[in-house]
Amino acid sequence: MEYTLRLGNISAAVSSIGAELISFTDGEREYIWQGHPSGWTGRNPNLFPVIARVKPEGILYSGKAYPMPKHGFARRAEFTLVEKTESAICFELRESEETLALYPYKFSLRIAHHLFENGFRTDYIVKNCGDEDMYYCVGGHTAFNCPFDNTEKFSDWKLVFDAAEEKDAIIPLPNALLDFNNTMPVIKEGRYIPLDHTLHDRVDTIIFEGLNSKGVKLQGPKGQGVHMDFSDFPMIAFWTAPEKHAPFICLEPWQGCGVLAEGSGEFSAKPHAVCLAPGETKILGYSVSIL
Repeated sequence: MEYTLRLGNISAAVSSIGAELISFTDGEREYIWQGHPSGWTGRNPNLFPVIARVKPEGILYSGKAYPMPKHGFARRAEFTLVEKTESAICFELRESEETLALYPYKFSLRIAHHLFENGFRTDYIVKNCGDEDMYYCVGGHTAFNCPFDNTEKFSDWKLVFDAAEEKDAIIPLPNALLDFNNTMPVIKEGRYIPLDHTLHDRVDTIIFEGLNSKGVKLQGPKGQGVHMDFSDFPMIAFWTAPEKHAPFICLEPWQGCGVLAEGSGEFSAKPHAVCLAPGETKILGYSVSIL
C-alpha cells in the first residue's frame, strides 16, 4: 500500500513494501529516481540487517551459516503501519519464520519518515526483542535524479563535501567483498567528486569511512541539487548502475558495510555492526534538504 505525505508545497509517497520513501517532490520537480529497467528498477531501499553482499556461504552467527540476500531482507518485506499524520509516517517490521531462517534474532525495526520545510528525514529505530546480544547493520540507498532535466549531463554535476577531505575511496574487490586497503583517490581539491559514468563503469561503488564531513551536496552547475546530512553514520557510499549511463546517483549512509574478503564472516566482526543488548533500542537517521 502507498501513503502520501504533505507539508506546504512538499510531498512524498511511501510504500509499505520496505517502508520505502519512493517519491519526493516540491511541486515542481521529482527528486527521487523512479526506477526503470534501462538503468535500475530500485528507488530508495532501506538496508537491514546487512549492507551489500555477503560471502557465498552466507552470514555466520556463532559459527552457523545463514543465507542472506544482498542488502538484507527488509527492503522487500511488507511492513505494518504504526502511525501516520499529514506529514509523517512510521512502519514496523518484526521477526517471523521467514526472517528467523535468515537472521536468528527477535527484533523490531521501525522506519519513520517525516517532512520538514524543504526536505525529509528518515529514521531507523531498531530494538533487540530477544534475550541475547543482537548484531545488525542498517543504512539508506537513496537514488536521486541526476541531472534534473535533459538540458544538462550527468558529468555537469558533482558531489561536494561539507568539509575538507583527504581520504581515498574504498573500492570493492571484483567479488564485491571489501579490503579497506584497496583504495583509489577520487576527491578533487580536497572537497568534491566530479560525477563521471566511466568511473562507476570501472569501480561500481565508491565507499568512504571516517570522513571529516557530516554532509554532502549533490550539486548541479547552477547550484541546484540536494544536501544529505549523514552525521549519524560512520560510512557513506555513492553508486550508480555500471555501464547503464542512467541519470541517477545513489547517496548511501551506512552503519556497517559488506563483508571483508579476509574476515571470518562472523556478523560480530563486520565493521561498524551495531551490538544491542536485550531490550536495547538505537535510533539512526539521515536527512535530505533541497538546495
